[in-house]
Amino acid sequence: MDARITAPRGKCSRDEGGRLKVVTNVRLLVTRGPAATGPTETVDYFIAVLSGGHILAKYPETATVTFPPNVDHLVVTGDDVALSLPTTKDKPGDAFTLVSGFQLTPAQLAFNRQRGEQ
Repeated sequence: MDARITAPRGKCSRDEGGRLKVVTNVRLLVTRGPAATGPTETVDYFIAVLSGGHILAKYPETATVTFPPNVDHLVVTGDDVALSLPTTKDKPGDAFTLVSGFQLTPAQLAFNRQRGEQ
């Protein structure tokens, strides 16, 4: 299986306490490879909140993808992740960065490093 994060999206608003509320999700392009043994695959990924180069929180997610017969490429949207960021006048919303990536096993990481950028 091959997967790519193609379109991280988010929507922001303020709650009554002044905190920045963010609802975000990712779109995944998933391709089933020739070694796939069944129609269903899972993709483990994460969304993380950073500030000043430090990870403040990490939210692991799993997308389950079921391929119809004769289909090897699908675009799926991950579940919404709701965040509440502690903004202040000295630390506005743009002091935070959201990142997404794949949660890889050591074997998957080694394979990706060996394969190189695609």
